[in-house]
Amino acid sequence: MECYQCKKETDDWDDATKLHAIAWNEPLTVFLYKKKCIRCSPSRAQHIVHPDFEPVADDRPMFDKRLWSDPENAAHKKYGPNFATECEDRYTNAWLELREECEEENSRKTSIESNGKTPIK
Repeated sequence: MECYQCKKETDDWDDATKLHAIAWNEPLTVFLYKKKCIRCSPSRAQHIVHPDFEPVADDRPMFDKRLWSDPENAAHKKYGPNFATECEDRYTNAWLELREECEEENSRKTSIESNGKTPIK
């Protein structure tokens, strides 16, 4: 499917909407929002902390996690001092889960195709 923002083809493992749904256990999110690649969603992408993921910064003051440690910041006041760490854990784990799911799906399709059967889409 196409990212509605950058118009590039977006695979399931690169879908910010699915990433959010997994991170916050909100599966209905995928039905409510358009598909968007992770890099077009810096507010989410900035929380993925993994050697295989190039870091992303969100420079918008309301979303920039680098500002959340300031006790005067609205996010700090609303969610507490550990919210950035919680988001990093949730989004990084969700990103790894998305990648694993897609690898399993691709492996299954390859296995079916190598057996001469047409995969169900």
